[in-house]
Parts: sequence; C-alpha cells; structure tokens
Amino acid sequence: MAGIRISSTTWTRDSHDLFDYETRHVITSDLMLRQTSKVLRQGTEVRGVLDTEEIPAEPRSDYLVKVAERQGSFYVLPPDRSSGNA
Repeated sequence: MAGIRISSTTWTRDSHDLFDYETRHVITSDLMLRQTSKVLRQGTEVRGVLDTEEIPAEPRSDYLVKVAERQGSFYVLPPDRSSGNA
C-alpha cells in the first residue's frame, strides 16, 4: 500500500517558538501515513490522526499540516482551519 513518510524534529526547551539550531536536545520521529490525515504536534510528540478525527482540545496541541491522498498520490497542504478542528 502506498504512503507518505514524514520526518519531524522537535525540541524540548521553549525558545519562544524558535528552533535552536545549536541545541543537542532534539527529538526526531518518523510517521508513515497511508490516507488523508492531519499532522499534529503535542508537546514534543508529532503524530498523525485521520482526517475524520477531531483534533484534541489540549492547549499545547498544534495542527501543523494536512496530508491529502488523491488517486494514489499524496499532497501536503496547509492546515484546514475552517473545519472547526483547529
């Protein structure tokens, strides 16, 4: 089955939402998405949820991108904020 692999790098310290390129404390993760999904960051965890799922109402949950599957191809799109799930 086809899919899209997404690699992410997050950091543990709050640097005013800026990435500290000199930090040695990063967390990397890989996701494999096989259908239309939303990519979320919760703290330092990056994960995918199905497009039909609600985004958790946690204050530290960020909707990063939408990955859309259309006819076997995958597209990375800006977050769909109009759905009420932002």
